[in-house]
Amino acid sequence: GKAEGAVIDLRDYQHSAVSQVRDAMRSGGKRVVLVLPTGAGKTRTGAAIVESAVAKGRRVAWLAHRTELIEQTAKTLHGFGLPVGVVAASSAWPTDAAAPVQVCSVQTLLAREHRPPADLLVWDECHHASESAPAWAALLAAYPSVPAIGLTATPERGDGSGLAPLFDRLVVGVTVRTLTAQ
Repeated sequence: GKAEGAVIDLRDYQHSAVSQVRDAMRSGGKRVVLVLPTGAGKTRTGAAIVESAVAKGRRVAWLAHRTELIEQTAKTLHGFGLPVGVVAASSAWPTDAAAPVQVCSVQTLLAREHRPPADLLVWDECHHASESAPAWAALLAAYPSVPAIGLTATPERGDGSGLAPLFDRLVVGVTVRTLTAQ
């Protein structure tokens, strides 16, 4: 179903995930990780959150660390009718600094120290955040009061340590078992 005025159609468990993220933020979470298993529509669910933010006049920086992910995400968000610009040295996607949604390469932001204005950060594959924690922390420090949503299918890094201190809440959107059953 669709939320009022929304374009992006979500499955029930995706709606539920979005509601849980909103609840986590309403209750004081500034940096919320949303865990959705592979195949559960992580980008679509994230896009619905972005769509809602843009509808309220907010600007979003969507952070990713791989070129193919940046291109794919820009294409997906654009396909949902969202105005998208890309900040990535490696990308052929057009830059559009005026677009309310900026899909950004973490490496490019760090290298250029260019920070597009944002009222919301979305970190794709945020389980990588702790691997280069100083870099991510530097990026977060550039957006001190901006809420962040991390998207991942695997909420811990290879050595098993969690995502604290970069994130303060964890929302498990749907389990693989539930997904398989559906």
